[in-house]
Amino acid sequence: MIDIQFGKLFTIELLHAYFTSGQCNDFSITPAARTLTVMHGYRIVTKQFANALYAGIQVTGSAGSIPLSPAASPPGPRPFIVPAPEMQLTFYLQLQHSLFFNYTNLPSSYPPGKVYYFTNRNNNTANGKHFLSAFLAYVNTSIYSPGELATDPSGMVFECIKTAAGISPSTANSAYWAQIDKNQYASEADALRWMPSLSTYTFASGLQSSVSVQVWGYNVATGDYTASIVSSNLSFTTPLPFFTLDLSALPPGKYHLTVKGNNQVVPDDLWIYLDDELQGQEVFAIIDLYNDSSLAGPYQLLSATDSLLSPLYSCDFLNRSTIWKYIIASGSAGTIMDAAGLYQFTTPAAATLYSLSPIPLREASLDLSLTIGANSPYAPIACPSPQRLVNYQPNPPSGDIYSCSEIYLNY
Repeated sequence: MIDIQFGKLFTIELLHAYFTSGQCNDFSITPAARTLTVMHGYRIVTKQFANALYAGIQVTGSAGSIPLSPAASPPGPRPFIVPAPEMQLTFYLQLQHSLFFNYTNLPSSYPPGKVYYFTNRNNNTANGKHFLSAFLAYVNTSIYSPGELATDPSGMVFECIKTAAGISPSTANSAYWAQIDKNQYASEADALRWMPSLSTYTFASGLQSSVSVQVWGYNVATGDYTASIVSSNLSFTTPLPFFTLDLSALPPGKYHLTVKGNNQVVPDDLWIYLDDELQGQEVFAIIDLYNDSSLAGPYQLLSATDSLLSPLYSCDFLNRSTIWKYIIASGSAGTIMDAAGLYQFTTPAAATLYSLSPIPLREASLDLSLTIGANSPYAPIACPSPQRLVNYQPNPPSGDIYSCSEIYLNY
């Protein structure tokens, strides 16, 4: 009888702050076709259960040598076939829940060709987790709009609740920033433009008689996208509004692309993901995992002796914050109070009440109460759901525009 053993290669967990469990079960996770071939060659198997993808790899019969001391951790088992350096495993996240964008802190608009990109090359460890999303850096020169995220020097993540220019995220600036926690969340910093390897590229600035194309790939030595892999110049016999962009010599993956026509002052600057397999598919996000010894320790798949490190990777989504709008069906004037004292609503009493700041949508209810006249408070009252969102501008015509959740109270 042949004894075949498998060891844990890695685990990917999907998390979401909207759900009481913290787990996100909104996606199916499937390997790319080329990844299936790689998995077969290295005897890797994957299985999704609920919010996690588990990957195993066939290992040798021995789990490793005995530790030198009781305090030392025994090495993990070794793969039966050791994956080559820079082995790439690609997985697609396909969305299964139609309300995901309603309760998730990501733009609701989703133009064709847009994908989110997560990878163990991001080296984004925080709050005891190893995130695959990009670090939520604060850029002092950027103008932040409501809903955008940034991290303070202590690692605390804040959400912008009022347009902030040169106003850093901190509790001292609570009129502009709401403190979240120390998890790193998916954001527009993870968004890329998907492109096939052969495409028609249209100039945004009109007819061009020549074009220069530059492509940079991942530089293992520096951990960034500074490796020049394409540098070409094309001339056209007559000025054209578009040209054929041929990147078919490049393997699928993330790249930095610039395209500059001769009449352009500023080149088109794009972060792209090349992958012909995505044609005709509705993919929300791509996960690339690499067997790369230059990565930070928690992100490596194998040790220096090729034993399994079995990392746990996380992708975390933040729940959307909205203005909460309560409409009293009877038309009576009322007031709403939050027992926790975290959120305030418009005063004086009125038949339509708004929260004064965005409140995160969530499965769990808040302890809110409604008082109408001299009657005893109605408590708890229902919280808005993500079923219906509208735009709301508290201070027209130039104030910030927020997502607003409406709910009718039958009082």
